[in-house]
Amino acid sequence: MRRADSSAGFTVIELLISAAIGLLATAAVCTLLTSGQVLARTETERASMLQRLRVGSDVLSASIRAAGAGPDGGAAPGALSRRFAPILPRRIGRLRADSEDVFRDDAITTVSVATDAIPATLAFALPPGSSELYVDESFCGSGSACGISTGDTVAVVVDLRFEYLGDVDPPRSPGAAPGEANCLYDSAGSYNTLAMPPLTGAEKRVLLNPSQLVDGPWCGAPSTLYDADLLRVRAVRITLRLQTSDTVMRGADALRFRNPGQALHSGQQVPDVTLMFSVIPRNLELQP
Repeated sequence: MRRADSSAGFTVIELLISAAIGLLATAAVCTLLTSGQVLARTETERASMLQRLRVGSDVLSASIRAAGAGPDGGAAPGALSRRFAPILPRRIGRLRADSEDVFRDDAITTVSVATDAIPATLAFALPPGSSELYVDESFCGSGSACGISTGDTVAVVVDLRFEYLGDVDPPRSPGAAPGEANCLYDSAGSYNTLAMPPLTGAEKRVLLNPSQLVDGPWCGAPSTLYDADLLRVRAVRITLRLQTSDTVMRGADALRFRNPGQALHSGQQVPDVTLMFSVIPRNLELQP
């Protein structure tokens, strides 16, 4: 009888070892592919968030930089900042407006005249206290609500803060008509130095305390009151923070994520991004 040559095949142990090595190699390849997909996804989201942060800062900067811009022509051309405070630390308007004595660090209102605005003339005098305005002609444009249309990409803002830097010297505008008084001048034309003293500070621009902007003296008409110290504002400091909208990319660390999510590993996480910057409205520098 002839014995079988043991070198002609594989033992069971050899087959098991070969299978285990193959499985390990397959698992390693799958891990690399998965890690690559996760990395590509997170890096794409990081780049997208930075882009949205840039767009958000551009939009805020443009609005604040234009604050106080007045008409180029008409009966009263020039900067609005010479007539009233064009930056308010609250929300005004017909919907959910804040009262005049409210300071909000997460809301801002800017007033300016668009460069392509067409001056209009009142059809008749505006009655005192009236909220209805009639002009000879009206010019309207069509568009989506708030400039947002279906399919638009929006940024998820989780924190927005405004701080105000003001001139240490008291404002001199708006002036009062002869024989009349306002928040800065009495009827004799004398400046109200007691109510509007110079501020203390080593720099010409100082950070205005929120209480300074809601304690008077009050300017404007009863329905449009604002604190006279808002006439000091020369710059706005903004803190803008965005987060990813995908909860699977947000972790549990409260310092890195305003709204924690489900991501367990750091490689799967896309932390919130924060930008702090200052904007100087051009027209506010035109005050005497």
